[in-house]
This record gives sequence, C-alpha cells and structure tokens, in this order.
Amino acid sequence: MSTQIKNFCQNCGNKLINQFCSHCKQTIFEDPKLAVASIIAKNNQILLIKRGVEPQIGKWAFPSGYVNRYETPEDALLREVKEETELDVQINKLIGIYSTKGNPVILAVYSVHLISHEAAAGSDATDVHWFELNQLPKLAFEHDNQILKNWLEVRS
Repeated sequence: MSTQIKNFCQNCGNKLINQFCSHCKQTIFEDPKLAVASIIAKNNQILLIKRGVEPQIGKWAFPSGYVNRYETPEDALLREVKEETELDVQINKLIGIYSTKGNPVILAVYSVHLISHEAAAGSDATDVHWFELNQLPKLAFEHDNQILKNWLEVRS
C-alpha cells in the first residue's frame, strides 16, 4: 500500500492524523481490527455505557473496546469492562462474532458474570446505567439488536 493511501481517508480523502479522519469521524485501519464487547446482566437488566469517544459519541452501547497487540480477546474484555464500568467480571461464554462488509472492525461479544456490583463511568464512558430489557434506549451500532437477539437465544 502506498504512503499516500495510508495518510488519507479511504472514504473521503481527508488527511488522517494517527489513523483518524476528522471529517468522517472514523479511525481508518489498514487490516481488520479485533474488538470485544460484553453483555453484563443482572435480574432482567443489562448494563450499558454512554460512549465518551467516537464513533457514536453520546450513544448507549455495550462496554467494549479494541484488543491490543499481544493481548487475548478475553484479557481485553476484562480490561475494557474494568476501564469503562469499574466492574470486575468473569467471562461466561462467547455470544458471537460480528462483522460488516466495508467495516474493518470484527467484534467478539461475550456474556459475563458480575464479581463486583458497583458500576461507575470510567474511561471512554460518560455514564453507565442498568436498563430493563423491555426499556432499552436506541443503541449505538447497527449490529447491537442482532447481538441482543443472539444473547437472548443462548440465555434461555
């Protein structure tokens, strides 16, 4: 890949700064990037964070984040949950792997068990809130409803 392509957004041609396009509000990755997300449930509620960073800043989402180099997805999940919610959790099971054509992010979603119970907004989150399953807000990403459907299927 030429240096010029690496320095400019593949979507709009805007100059990238640290792989971020200020016009599209997206991080542009050259290769697929693995991210993890967790479904944290108690009783008939799930915990969501209000995103404090792009993409989808200000929208409600599952606690999530990127897997760092040399980190397992499971370790990344535990780290991201702690960073965003201040909760300690234990991984229960993999819910699924999600991707969208044209989007370089591949998302692995896990259900978890709570170890600690006092959630608070941490890094990359401006708020955390327990929502009743039948009163969820509009979620940040298009695949979130499919993730919830898959989780409900394996939860039963």
